Amino acid sequence: MMQMVWDEELATVAQRHADQCIFEHDCPECRSVEAFSVGQNIATRAKTGNTLPSPNWESTIQSLYDEVKDFYPKWISPFRAPKYPMTGHYTQALWATSWKVGCGYTIHSYSNDPRFQFIELYTCNYGPT
Repeated sequence: MMQMVWDEELATVAQRHADQCIFEHDCPECRSVEAFSVGQNIATRAKTGNTLPSPNWESTIQSLYDEVKDFYPKWISPFRAPKYPMTGHYTQALWATSWKVGCGYTIHSYSNDPRFQFIELYTCNYGPT
């Protein structure tokens, strides 16, 4: 794995995705940049209370990485992505050819469940894939 570096273009594209407040991956063509194709991780967190939360990047990235406990080394060569347990967030972040990352964040009110007032949406784009 290469060391990741921040990429402002990937961050801009990720922020545009987050700003839509839709918890779905966008199409691969929608997030690609001119130089390379791009992979994506998205995560949400439901929040209670009346105070707007601040983004908790450390906890969010850690939760994506924590899928490592469900990933078996025998899946590496040749790479096999299991349907269950879910490990796609982990493998996306550690993809061998990826060395750039950019992320976006938004928070919006949530009326689908009275227990939660807000939903945070985190989007991270990785490249090249």
